[in-house]
Amino acid sequence: AVMRIYSKQRCFARTVQRQSKIVLSTGVGIGEVSMREKIYVCSPYRGDIAKNTWYASAYARFVLEMGYLPVAPHIYFPRFMFDERASDRELAMEMNHQLLAECRELWCFGDEVTDGMSKELEWAAELGIRVRKFADNFEEVG
Repeated sequence: AVMRIYSKQRCFARTVQRQSKIVLSTGVGIGEVSMREKIYVCSPYRGDIAKNTWYASAYARFVLEMGYLPVAPHIYFPRFMFDERASDRELAMEMNHQLLAECRELWCFGDEVTDGMSKELEWAAELGIRVRKFADNFEEVG
């Protein structure tokens, strides 16, 4: 399957999927990129947002260093959405559900489980997605 991405009538990239690799042609050169399994990062956001965002970034880095593609929407969505606004929060949770459905596993970090995390854990169970739990020190528990 070939997908062409156009902007102002100019083709920027052509993507061809072959087995477990994607070949990217940008007009400058061709390279191969390995497809990493997606892991959903489940950790607190509300409360001490600065601290929790820092931890979420560290957890995402841990997932990356373990060889996976981290999916951590609570790092990304707050850049353009407002958690305090109920409509944004509801939309973000809906998109979290969609992203989770594309992941191989959910990795839950920390001792505290917030309401949002509880919902994500519930969704993982409904979707049949494996859940792994980690302490703040990255040690797997349970």
